[in-house]
Amino acid sequence: MNADAFAQHRLPVAALAADLLARLDARPAGRIADTEAAWDFARIAARARSLAARLAASGPGPVALCAAKRPEAIAGILAVLLSGRPYAPLDPAHPDGRILSILDGLGPAAVLVDDGAARRLSGWGQQTATPLIPLMAVGADPVPAAGADALAAILHTSGARWVRDEFALSPDDVVLSHAPLAFDLSFLDIFAALHAGAGIALADGATAQNGEALARLVEAEGVTFVHTAPSALALLTAAAGGRTFPAVRAVLFAGEPMPAEVLARVFSCFPAARVVNIYG
Repeated sequence: MNADAFAQHRLPVAALAADLLARLDARPAGRIADTEAAWDFARIAARARSLAARLAASGPGPVALCAAKRPEAIAGILAVLLSGRPYAPLDPAHPDGRILSILDGLGPAAVLVDDGAARRLSGWGQQTATPLIPLMAVGADPVPAAGADALAAILHTSGARWVRDEFALSPDDVVLSHAPLAFDLSFLDIFAALHAGAGIALADGATAQNGEALARLVEAEGVTFVHTAPSALALLTAAAGGRTFPAVRAVLFAGEPMPAEVLARVFSCFPAARVVNIYG
């Protein structure tokens, strides 16, 4: 992409986040859930605005996010974008050495953390004078205006709007978010769902690696849209034990080649689904 084309594709990130939050405001009872907790859209939006106000006190630059895949982490992503900065998701399943090396290279203005990450990163935060902001912090300060040219991220991949339009995602849908937040597949799940006002079912690290737990999450949250890797579909369909998931109307897979035997089980387990290979 040349410089002119790149400039044309730059989006005001704070305006993008404000638009997504307006969509949540319009459907306050929608929800984002994992296996342990469910937050309605009203709570997600309020937490995002609260965290964005906390981020206003930090200096310029990107904001890292190190937290388990929970509803408050989605609020954290929105908060960073609302503050006019890009977010850098870190996988808490990675060893300390990898996380710290990324942070040293990134030099973030702040790090949004859950309790576990706060304990792991407290020493680094003190040494570098980098604020660690708890995701569960609350506040009522107004959100500052951000520069119109701020970027959220640069990712060369298909757009969330295409997914929304191609599959007619709507507030009636619930999207399964299987990939870790630090994996680019999660961009599609989060932003396509939020743009459509759809619910999100979050698979945390343990659930993502357990076929039976995935099946329970799909059933419990009424998932209608699945986007994941063939290896995860292999786990889920093997654990199904003859169960089907007729509410699922679309299954997208990417990231790996799809074995023929797994694909056959996908068609059996999701009898009403449009099955799409977006691997390339």
